[in-house]
Amino acid sequence: WFYYLRSDSYNELGDKDNSLRDLLTITTLKPVPKVIALNYTAQTGRVREHFEGKDENIVNMADIYCLLGSRYLELGKFEQAKSAFDNCLALDKNEVSIRIERAALLRRSGNNSAALNDLNLAISVRPKFIDPYLERAKLKDALGDPSALADYSTVVALGPKDPGSYMMRAEFYRRNKQFVKAVEDFNRAVQLSPRDADAYIGRGQAYESMSQWAQALTNYRQALPLSPEDKSMLEAKITKLVKLTSKTGR
Repeated sequence: WFYYLRSDSYNELGDKDNSLRDLLTITTLKPVPKVIALNYTAQTGRVREHFEGKDENIVNMADIYCLLGSRYLELGKFEQAKSAFDNCLALDKNEVSIRIERAALLRRSGNNSAALNDLNLAISVRPKFIDPYLERAKLKDALGDPSALADYSTVVALGPKDPGSYMMRAEFYRRNKQFVKAVEDFNRAVQLSPRDADAYIGRGQAYESMSQWAQALTNYRQALPLSPEDKSMLEAKITKLVKLTSKTGR
């Protein structure tokens, strides 16, 4: 209990090394403690997002390995982080957030099949949770697997008011030359977030790919005041398209 609280205090102070040291000490205690802390959330009023809802007031060894993995990640120690997550999942196979974290580490090391397996298992445990669908979509997309579209569509279905969900699917459509569908999703993103320059830029790019210069020009002009960091790129596109529209009338 004391090691745990001190580790948490060190972490609040930004001292990751000492926080890690106390967590490692807990893993060496004999006999192995089954419960490290009780009612921690109730006592402090803090939300502990890395724990599952059913045991958010109980800190056990699986949670300690979860925290260890997080500390290692923060310190850039990826192999040690994976080992900690392995130990966490050996104790509690239903830690969905840790499966997603481990999938990212497996993907980083090039083990895409194992990463997909973790994401599949995460989805089987929490089929209404967006994150594993999103990560699986991005992984499949990177691998050129067309079934990524089904996962992007599930992300949209689970988050129908999130403009980012539509934009990710729109970008998939655009990369795969399905420009009409891309425009439809960018339209929805613009409706939900009318001051998001990326939605206008993406829609402009889709129109530009269809040689619909006037529509592309309109979108780039709409994006310009919303995205100062893209000013040079947008001004270059606008100049180019002004010339094209004057020649073609499109």
